[in-house]
Amino acid sequence: MTANRMLIESIISGRTAGPPCVERLALPQPTAWAPGWIESVTTFGKELSWGRGAVLGGYLACVGDLLGGLVMFTLLPDGTHFLAVSVDTTFHRPTVPGEARVEAAIEELSGRKAAVKVQVHQNGKVTATTRVIQIIQRDETGQSLGR
Repeated sequence: MTANRMLIESIISGRTAGPPCVERLALPQPTAWAPGWIESVTTFGKELSWGRGAVLGGYLACVGDLLGGLVMFTLLPDGTHFLAVSVDTTFHRPTVPGEARVEAAIEELSGRKAAVKVQVHQNGKVTATTRVIQIIQRDETGQSLGR
């Protein structure tokens, strides 16, 4: 198992905390993963809504950015790192406070770029979709994914 996959396992089990920004923004933790896929079953609290009771769109974009990054750890070999260069969120219907399932899947992966789709599901419907483009670089000691 790669160090990246061990990190995901450790975050899901609660043995490792995410970065401080995740805690500060109260972003949900992943609850399950498989290669190229990650999921978070979470509850969006009422404090995340403003106005007519919909969860703040910027918060959902942050959730998409987070899970769009964490899913990268499920496939990237050790010695590589990534950085989001584009995060685009589309809202299909209001996401309201309550239980939700957020699912991220890598749709495209090459040696230098990955495209990830993150979807928020509530009551059997997709409420928001975030598309994240990641650039991939090798560390000094690592190698490119080169496909």
